[in-house]
Amino acid sequence: MRTSLSVHSLAVLVAALCATTSMAADPLGEKATLQVHVLSGDPPMPILNAAVSVKGSDGRELADAKRSDTHGDVHFLDLPRVEMMIVIVANGYKTFKALRSVDQPQDPLTVLLERLDQ
Repeated sequence: MRTSLSVHSLAVLVAALCATTSMAADPLGEKATLQVHVLSGDPPMPILNAAVSVKGSDGRELADAKRSDTHGDVHFLDLPRVEMMIVIVANGYKTFKALRSVDQPQDPLTVLLERLDQ
């Protein structure tokens, strides 16, 4: 019985190590935090209530759209580390669209929006 317990323990250990290795080798299984800082002007000033959405390259939403706070900041938590389309819409400004690969655990992005009259 002691032998089967040792074999079982070894099997559990090997399975745990394999799972850890495959997660480290597969960045798609890891999550990231994306911080978007929305500014405009010279000097740059924060834009309040800019709508920020994040979609996968296949067009599906990766998170619910959010609005920028008084500092122009929006935070998205637990995003997959994949290529994504970031879209920012604010009244009086040109729409911003960009493809971006999020590959770091915390990935800041500063965006300077252009006024529509420019």
